Amino acid sequence: MLQAVLQDALELQGFEVAILRDPRLSTLTVHTLPDWKTVLAWGEIFLIIAPEMGRCLWELQREVLQAGKILWGCGLEAVQCCTYKSLTAARLAAHNIAPIPCYFPQQKLPRNIQQFVIKPNDGAGCGDTFLATRRQLSTLSQQILNPIIQPYLAGENLSLCVLYGQGQSRVVAVNQQLITIEDSKFCYHGSEVNAFPELIPTAQRLAAQIGRAIPDLWGWVGIDIILHKQQWLVTEINPRLTTSYVGLRQSLNQNPLSLLQNRGRNFSELKLESHLIQVLVE
Repeated sequence: MLQAVLQDALELQGFEVAILRDPRLSTLTVHTLPDWKTVLAWGEIFLIIAPEMGRCLWELQREVLQAGKILWGCGLEAVQCCTYKSLTAARLAAHNIAPIPCYFPQQKLPRNIQQFVIKPNDGAGCGDTFLATRRQLSTLSQQILNPIIQPYLAGENLSLCVLYGQGQSRVVAVNQQLITIEDSKFCYHGSEVNAFPELIPTAQRLAAQIGRAIPDLWGWVGIDIILHKQQWLVTEINPRLTTSYVGLRQSLNQNPLSLLQNRGRNFSELKLESHLIQVLVE
């Protein structure tokens, strides 16, 4: 993902681009700064690629805003809400948007459900996400940090790439998530970006509802969906760039980062193409 973001950032007019990157990783042909303190002093506009786990994304964005810098990302209230799947589900339900219900290990579970998904409340991707029977939940809940439990609902695993800002939303892609279950563990293999362009009108209505429920969303946001018996159920909201961003440039035939520059733009007037692009992760 970093390579894709760098390619897009380096094309923006009037910007000098730098990154913070672990020196143990391979070097890149871009200005690299040595530490976070230096980054905060040097930069004016920040686009942060970080997981929500352990409030990592929230903490970094808080420091950027406290330093008086410009953040190309969601507001802190939205990041806080979307960091925890239980908070997201509660917020959406309060606004009549259907989430997949979340339960904590000490709560009673629906009797009519025999299979469940257990995962970290603040997890990212498919990390530590397991399919479990009722009997297996007790053991797994001791192995997973801060676990939540959700009913397992079979269906299409979709994700939405949504541009938010100034009370607007624009779904630019409905993606097929490539997820398998191997030895009871969910495994993410990538996505097919813009696999379902015919679903964009329905996705747009949902994204607009979510934007009203969480008004602090801004920039590129990923929304994970289970399409279960023709019902759209929100699994989680990622208040940041997601893996599908890697395919957006080719899919839209446009630099997706450039769409963040003009904050006063009318999203409905954006002329975007729609091509199927496969993004695989190893």
